[in-house]
Amino acid sequence: MLARRRNIPHNPYISLLQYPVYYFFYGSMADPAMLKRTLNLDEAPKLHEAYVVGYTVARKNSGPALIDGPRGEVVKGYAYFVGSEAEGEKLRECHPEQCRVTPCLVHFQNGDKVTRISGNVFKHVGDAEAFLEPVDTQYWVHVSIESLVDS
Repeated sequence: MLARRRNIPHNPYISLLQYPVYYFFYGSMADPAMLKRTLNLDEAPKLHEAYVVGYTVARKNSGPALIDGPRGEVVKGYAYFVGSEAEGEKLRECHPEQCRVTPCLVHFQNGDKVTRISGNVFKHVGDAEAFLEPVDTQYWVHVSIESLVDS
């Protein structure tokens, strides 16, 4: 697996210019309604169950954020096929400035078969020490959906 990671561009701006590309989401951005609003889509986006390896989701006062994690740690979420740079720009606009688009390997599992595809993820690039504790991403999806219903 490390050999495949070496094939990912080291410069995150290279991946920004390559569309279409899968983006990996966790937490509230993995909610189809949230993604539909963010991208101003006519219908709900098609999300694919996926995961990334080597990251962890930690909680900061503002909510969950993806940071580097122990080797082999899995973060489950969903992938969306971003078809254009305009869609990518809309996604970047809704993330805090401490998050940057970072190339990653998105893993898709179908039974026993795992397919790994180069993609992008929003990763926190600030001080990882500022995070309070690891967080359950399913909790944040639930909280986000409840806040939409209460609005």
